[in-house]
Amino acid sequence: MTYWIKNSLFIFFLIVGLSANAQEYRWLNPPVKIVVLGSSTAAGNGVSTRDSAWVNRYDAYLKSFHPENQVINLAVGGYNTYHIMPDDFIPPNRRRKSDRLRNITQAIELGCDGIIVNLPSNDVANGYSTKEQLENFRKVVDLADSNDIPIWICTVQPRNFNRQRQRGQQAALNDSIKSIFPSNFIDFWTDFSTTTHGVVPNFDSGDGCHLNDGGHDLLNRRVIGCGAFDSLLICTSEKEPIWLATPQYGEIKRIQFTGAIQNTQTNDMVTVEVFQFDTIVASIKTTKDYYSIETDIDFRSPFQLKYSGEGLLTKSIAFNPKGDKISYKDVRDVSGFNYMNYHVTRIEEIKSLRIPDNLVMTHYDVSINRNWGLFTEDEQFARLQSEKLQSLKTPIINGRVKRYSLNESLYSKLKYKNGALHGKCTWYNQYGSKLVRARFENGNYSGKYIEYSPDGNKIKIEQRVSRTK
Repeated sequence: MTYWIKNSLFIFFLIVGLSANAQEYRWLNPPVKIVVLGSSTAAGNGVSTRDSAWVNRYDAYLKSFHPENQVINLAVGGYNTYHIMPDDFIPPNRRRKSDRLRNITQAIELGCDGIIVNLPSNDVANGYSTKEQLENFRKVVDLADSNDIPIWICTVQPRNFNRQRQRGQQAALNDSIKSIFPSNFIDFWTDFSTTTHGVVPNFDSGDGCHLNDGGHDLLNRRVIGCGAFDSLLICTSEKEPIWLATPQYGEIKRIQFTGAIQNTQTNDMVTVEVFQFDTIVASIKTTKDYYSIETDIDFRSPFQLKYSGEGLLTKSIAFNPKGDKISYKDVRDVSGFNYMNYHVTRIEEIKSLRIPDNLVMTHYDVSINRNWGLFTEDEQFARLQSEKLQSLKTPIINGRVKRYSLNESLYSKLKYKNGALHGKCTWYNQYGSKLVRARFENGNYSGKYIEYSPDGNKIKIEQRVSRTK
């Protein structure tokens, strides 16, 4: 599938020569990753906007310490404690199997630094006993503890059950969770429950089950107030200044990136970041298809523009202003308009069992010359990343593999050895004509590399030896 050529991204560069000292910062500790396991409350049901949900509010809180801190939300509406059990858990009769994409095993495999469990009332709604729900919580906590991952259990929440017995069971579960997990529970009951264990009207979204914006605001404050992961967050906030030497005229320039990110849904939150010296020098978040970001860039060193988001494959563009050994005078007064094929790809589109959300799907190298040239689109890198994703979906050890695009036309003929491309491989365009033929050795280019025109003629032949990206 040609994921890297579906839509267009437009970038405009406005360059103004500057002459000043520049100060940036280097983060001393890596960011943290917190996973939330849960059901509809954690998924954001009941709120007016996506940002109002307590999980997204908490994600913003984490990013106030370090911009790369993140919450990975695995919650799904309707889920209960059986859905989050580990992969090897065998449920009793008439109980749900665990979801291998949304359970405690997945949270651990994502390399998280902490876990929050928010399962308010679906166990009781399904008729499960208090004992089995508490046993499931214990299993999840024990597994997290054995992997040295701090875990916090949210109490159950009130719900306007028709039966008083169910309301009483919710109240008893609330007390039990506080008793069993005295040092790592989060109170989602107090101030939300009426005297009859229903939802307080001021926090009711209208269905007697889910909380409104005000309720989610209080839930977020409860999570923050309990002090979960405080020591980790404080560590991530530590940084030190980086002082850049006073440049000659034109070496540091103000660059404005503006563009359109297509193929996004209205609720897709995309983060656009500019990196230089392994440091984020500018960052914005947007749910719109248009963005604008402006920052100072030292033109003596490469820099990078990166796009990422929850549930999206990361994309990057690497700029090399010194690629042609140009003088700064040549670029000082240059402004240009360039565009490249670009596509925001959701992980769900790949339909793979386990794809990390920070996997770089597409990467472009840009060499700035006197005429600004055009982007050098590293389609080979993108194509090989696509093959890696396919391999994640169906692990390939040895053999020959044919793959087909969405319109059922032949996409590629590949040879593998020990899970890596090995031997003569061919890719085809949407019309079935050869696009690229290349030879590989253990996943690297090794030998003849041929590109073809749309009518099937060879247009580029070269030798590539052990080329990796």
